[in-house]
Amino acid sequence: MRTLPRSLAAGVMALFALCAALVAPENALGVDTLARDANTPPATATSGEATASDPIEYVALGDSYASGYGLLPETGNPQPTCWQSYNNYPHQLASQFGFALEDRSCTGAATPNIAQDPQPLPGGATAPLQIEALSDSTDFVTITIGGNDAGFFNIASACLALDEKGPVAGEDGAFQSPNCREVYERPEGNILKDRIDYNVRDGLRRNFQAVAEAAPNADIYVVGYPAVVPVGGKIPAHGCFRPVIGLDGYAPDSVPFTDEDITFIAEIVRELNRTVEEEASAAGFTFVNTEEASSEHSVCAPRHESYIAGITITTLDPPTAQQGALHPNLPGHNYLANTAADAIQAKHPELERTPHEPMNVMPPLPAKSAQPDGRAAIFGSLGGIVLVGGTLLLLERRRRMHTISTTSR
Repeated sequence: MRTLPRSLAAGVMALFALCAALVAPENALGVDTLARDANTPPATATSGEATASDPIEYVALGDSYASGYGLLPETGNPQPTCWQSYNNYPHQLASQFGFALEDRSCTGAATPNIAQDPQPLPGGATAPLQIEALSDSTDFVTITIGGNDAGFFNIASACLALDEKGPVAGEDGAFQSPNCREVYERPEGNILKDRIDYNVRDGLRRNFQAVAEAAPNADIYVVGYPAVVPVGGKIPAHGCFRPVIGLDGYAPDSVPFTDEDITFIAEIVRELNRTVEEEASAAGFTFVNTEEASSEHSVCAPRHESYIAGITITTLDPPTAQQGALHPNLPGHNYLANTAADAIQAKHPELERTPHEPMNVMPPLPAKSAQPDGRAAIFGSLGGIVLVGGTLLLLERRRRMHTISTTSR
């Protein structure tokens, strides 16, 4: 098992302290959001315009996988730091059917934020209970929730690898574990699977029941999580590991996880979706499986084919990363919208549906000199928060290796 020099190990611990600080609202590290107009929604992703006489009311609930974290332009709803996008799947879904949309999805939401506890946000703001948008007149509801209850920030942090063969950071950031499976599997069982089976399941059950009671006349769809990594951990022929720092600068959509841990992450995502599906069915809701059909479009796929954004940094001074890491990108939300629309139309063939023109525009890699816009750094589900610490770690290691190589010539 490899160990790091004492000086570098100390640096690693400091970097992961920095990563943990990113969760706090007070942090001032930047996130680059690309230079696009955030005030005007695109014509292809506006809310549905239901007829004034008989609007079909649709309410969207959920976390960053529903809110469209990382996509522009942003709606500013239900609070600006929910980072909800006009291009998220709820807006696209509403556009297809002409639904009157009330989108309460918010980045960072967990199951209690649906019906139990208002959601605290960066900067001291608070998002209201999402369930408050529901009523007897609500016709359709979509929900994507549970990932934050599973603690995916900790998972992604622990799985961060120095290179394609490890070691990985582990929960203490010491880089003494060869892989994530060793970190989370103990003699008494798998910590993450136990967390999903108890914490996530209980949260889903409580809040699904509350949603059913608040919208007694609605048809409710629980949209599962897409394949973040290939289903079953099937590594593509070209491999999956992509370093954050390339030979010619910052690498777009990097994947700093070993093949062993791609398999492990796939197992955890599958367990999460299985639990969400079971609880959705128990509540009488329709579960929309988005995992299987998106497997070939995971973060491991070539950039122009992926539905999931990798990790992209824009500058190290100050540490700045592009929003949306390990979240659905624009093609990903196209896919989620169409899959959910198919499920609705299967139950309601009488609904008219406007064919949706898929948007395949991929955001360009921002210039290295891009400046942050001053908001709090990565805040969301499924690991975006590890970005800066991991990036600096990899860069530091590359620099040290280059120095050793140069001085030994």
